[in-house]
Amino acid sequence: MYNLHRYFLVISIVIAFGLVFSAGCSSGGGKKKATNGTGSGTGTGTGTGTSTGTGTGTGTTDPSGGSGGPAGKSTQNLGGRDCIVYVPSSYEESSCVPLLITWHGAGGAPSNMMPTWEPVSDSHGFIVVAPPHNGSGTDSAHAPGVRTEVAALYNIDLNACYVNGFSAGGQTAFHAGIGQNGWAGIMAFSAGPRHTPPMPNASGLLPIYWVFGDADSTFGGIAKIRQQVQQVKDEGHNVNFKEIPGGGHDLNISDANDAWTWTTNPANRP
Repeated sequence: MYNLHRYFLVISIVIAFGLVFSAGCSSGGGKKKATNGTGSGTGTGTGTGTSTGTGTGTGTTDPSGGSGGPAGKSTQNLGGRDCIVYVPSSYEESSCVPLLITWHGAGGAPSNMMPTWEPVSDSHGFIVVAPPHNGSGTDSAHAPGVRTEVAALYNIDLNACYVNGFSAGGQTAFHAGIGQNGWAGIMAFSAGPRHTPPMPNASGLLPIYWVFGDADSTFGGIAKIRQQVQQVKDEGHNVNFKEIPGGGHDLNISDANDAWTWTTNPANRP
């Protein structure tokens, strides 16, 4: 009888201890689960990343793949005319580069434009071609041939071919850029278009960097140029017109580096 009593006493103690232990684990486990549930809930990471970009790219390139042209400055027959060509030292055939065709003023020569553009070419890495012309302001029929032949010699970005000129050369740049296809922008120094809107806009709407001095009486003077600027804007082109106070008919009133930087900026293309 004594042994039986002791047996029931042991069983009772074991059951009581089990209930206490079970209650304690249940309570403690619940608290730990709740704590763990909130512990990693702030996982926001660093989601701002580098996906914002800078937006300074030049868009899709279209390399011509040309190779074999001479480096530095040379005179080459392009488009049926003897042109001065300047290739910056940074040029490599493996990378396509922009092209600028620049025309001198009436009575001038291709060499007149090179001191203006050579340092800019060195800084920005594009090829410059200066053809001769007859000074009429409409002598631009050779321009596509020049572009084609340069692209066969050098690796040119065919989506980044620009035209520029001073005085009658600026008129020629307008005549080529608006009347022909394949041009990405116009830079006109002390000049205006020979034709009035509606214009053919063969290259589509373009960024146009335009400089004229308010003391320049050429081409009808500043009043006429202001009228032309508004006409070209009305056509839908993005015109950055720089009216130079006291400026006369002089190539030196133009900032070629500013012209290149603004005109080639993709944000300024209409």
